Amino acid sequence: MMMPGRDSQYVQLETLWRDRLSSAEERLARAVADSKRVLSDFQEGVMIPPDGSLAVRNVHLEESRARQEYMRVLRAFTDLTLYGVTPEEQ
Repeated sequence: MMMPGRDSQYVQLETLWRDRLSSAEERLARAVADSKRVLSDFQEGVMIPPDGSLAVRNVHLEESRARQEYMRVLRAFTDLTLYGVTPEEQ
């Protein structure tokens, strides 16, 4: 496995994946905040079943999807920066 040089193509690729990581992190942070807010509203009785239960389920699903995407992008970025492995998705 060849370690990447600091040529402009590598720098562009690293910047692209760093931006993707930042976006995924922001999405995850929003999803976690939404999840906490909706769960709190549900527990306080602001939302009642079945709509409240559905809202809680939906925000937890979105949080899970956001976490999975963040982990996927983090893995790709880590492989790129530490091991020089170019991610399949460009």
